Amino acid sequence: MDAEERVKPITKMLGGVVAIMVAAFLFSRSGMAREVHTSFGAKQPRTVLRVWDWWSPSTDEKFGFYFEAVKREFEQLHPDVELVIQYVPFSQYEQKMATALVGNSPPDVFQSSVAWAEGFYDRGMLLPLNGFLASPESKALLPEQRLTQDRYLESAWKHNTTSDGTVFGIPQILDADCLAWNLDMLKEAAQTDPEIRSMFAQNPDGSPNYSHLKADGVKDWEMFRRVTKKLTKRDAQGNVTQAGFVLHAHGSGSSTFLSWWAANGTNLQNAEGTHTLFDSPEGVEAVRFVLDLYWKDNVSFPFRRQLSVDEVFNQGHSACVASGTWAGKYIRRNTENKIHFDMTPYPPGPHGNGQSTIAWGNMLVIPKRARQAKLAWEYIQFICSKSGSLRLLKYLGQNAPRKDFYETPEWGEECRRYPDLINIPAICASGKKRHHTQSQAVDYASQATFETLLLHYPEIEQGKGAYPSVKAGVEKAGEAVNKVYERYNRQVAEWKQREATR
Repeated sequence: MDAEERVKPITKMLGGVVAIMVAAFLFSRSGMAREVHTSFGAKQPRTVLRVWDWWSPSTDEKFGFYFEAVKREFEQLHPDVELVIQYVPFSQYEQKMATALVGNSPPDVFQSSVAWAEGFYDRGMLLPLNGFLASPESKALLPEQRLTQDRYLESAWKHNTTSDGTVFGIPQILDADCLAWNLDMLKEAAQTDPEIRSMFAQNPDGSPNYSHLKADGVKDWEMFRRVTKKLTKRDAQGNVTQAGFVLHAHGSGSSTFLSWWAANGTNLQNAEGTHTLFDSPEGVEAVRFVLDLYWKDNVSFPFRRQLSVDEVFNQGHSACVASGTWAGKYIRRNTENKIHFDMTPYPPGPHGNGQSTIAWGNMLVIPKRARQAKLAWEYIQFICSKSGSLRLLKYLGQNAPRKDFYETPEWGEECRRYPDLINIPAICASGKKRHHTQSQAVDYASQATFETLLLHYPEIEQGKGAYPSVKAGVEKAGEAVNKVYERYNRQVAEWKQREATR
């Protein structure tokens, strides 16, 4: 055997060793390696807790800082645990989660939108949390660590429970629709208009505090109409150059009317998700009010498909827009703090009872197939406690669903820095339950009708439109949505029947 032939077996053996080493390295860096709770050189196995979320650092670096802190602090409290956070884009989240929940490797805990949580629970995919809440360990916690209903604002504890009291999620955040107001425009008008001046809070000496609005500064719909008309400016040809209130028609569907329905004493659906409420006289009245703002009061820029309400406001072209309690940090960032603004709930309509809006609390949930359910509950306690809420505030500027959060010095200091946050607790507390049953299907079923009402109101009023009246159009949308609810509730009944016979 010559030298070349002797080298070949050695070369093959070395190649095989290298291949094994490379494969071992890749395995050690993979999720599979973590799933078996070992890594090369580790003396003790570590339990893996897998978390799914759509708050990805690729969309905002603040999420990266937040989850770095979460991982560091949770693993310090649990040295035998490795926290693995996996990010899924929001647009793909529901589908990927639905697939994972029926598979063999779901996450142990994940953030769920209110748009999906009920559906996941109805399909038997989520673990009821009542046992954890009632356990001796949970009862022994300090009040600021407890996750029981009494620790939360009423508006926060609405999307995470069933009618029989089953709790399937713990609210992590609390958001609400609201009205955002340009304070500079209001201040200018307030110099000569007592009604607009009355919207501002007062300083101790009784003078207007032009950095902050009263939460109930707009008393009712008629005042809203007067104020937005006063704040609308036009050029010599009558074209709007400054909108009192901007409306968007294309693709908006029911979202244009949700909080106006709430402010007039009704809602899109009932709490159980079995039938619509917006096709009531109060709902029709709210739709007509919004249509009149655009077509009769002319307080908005003309409808156009590419119009962005947020951009109009951030560019300083509108005195008021429909917004959300989460939006303040983005307005400040996107305008480099050049826009001075504040937020309020929606004023009551003729059938309303005080300021109101729509509110919801996205939640943390545990899949039924979770491998580490008990540890997942400890993670939920870590995130949703008062200290966890303060961590959200520190890294994300996010308010919380907990009552005790709003009593903290940290929240008080944040409000001093950003007065637009002062009304957030009042806005959230006034919130009614957001539509939650098959929300995407509901929006699809009703969008064309609401868009038609917005775009063709004058023809409808003249009896020449697609519907004989606004009332008929709203009722048509109600029929379409109720078909969605009927189909879904039949499906839920079948799921429960199958579950009972297993």
